[in-house]
Amino acid sequence: GFADPEAPKQALARALSAGIVGIGDKVGHVDKEIVDRLAFPDGTLSQPDHPPYPVVSTLQSDVLAFYTTTTIGDYRWSYIALFNLSDREREYSIDLGPFLEQPAGLVYDYLAGRTYPLLGGSLLAGTAGPGEYRYVVIPPRAGGLHLLGFLDKYVTVSHRQVKGITDSDKGVEIDLELPASRGGFQTRPYTFAVLGAERLEAEGQGISNLSIERRGQLAYIRFRVDSPNCRLILRD
Repeated sequence: GFADPEAPKQALARALSAGIVGIGDKVGHVDKEIVDRLAFPDGTLSQPDHPPYPVVSTLQSDVLAFYTTTTIGDYRWSYIALFNLSDREREYSIDLGPFLEQPAGLVYDYLAGRTYPLLGGSLLAGTAGPGEYRYVVIPPRAGGLHLLGFLDKYVTVSHRQVKGITDSDKGVEIDLELPASRGGFQTRPYTFAVLGAERLEAEGQGISNLSIERRGQLAYIRFRVDSPNCRLILRD
């Protein structure tokens, strides 16, 4: 079905582009996992606020880095992708200080599915083989929680689906606009990931079947949407 080993890398680049995404898979051979990382069940794309900008310090190297962001009110997510454009293994090193809202900010290695160790406080460094790429997400902190977002999407938080975030006495309130189950059609549960709370409580408005699953340091809040305009409330 026109299988392309570079499909995940190409899909990531298109997700970060903030532009149109076209699916070229042969009928009956659609790579649903990749499509799901780009769009929600109604076809709405999960996109950042703007196309990616180059990280200037990498422009003269073989491992180019680009970044884009999503900003919801006072909270900002940074998405940084590195691509080794050479035919040899190369080292890379990027100072993430300008992207960190707090000195001890969290960096999530999207492809490895873990938090990324930073050398010297804010240095992202390593090696990449020919044609390899790296992708990290830097989430904001609301209350005591790092809001990673929908980790099944390349762009984990988009203003198309996340309409507002408030840190109040009630907890961290996340206003959402998501496709709801209708006419007997059940969308699969949504999963919103956070880090930073040993005892996490969750409730919602316009959502149901709430559950929390822990995997190491991460907490995954799963829920179904009953009303497209809904709210998730988290307390640590």
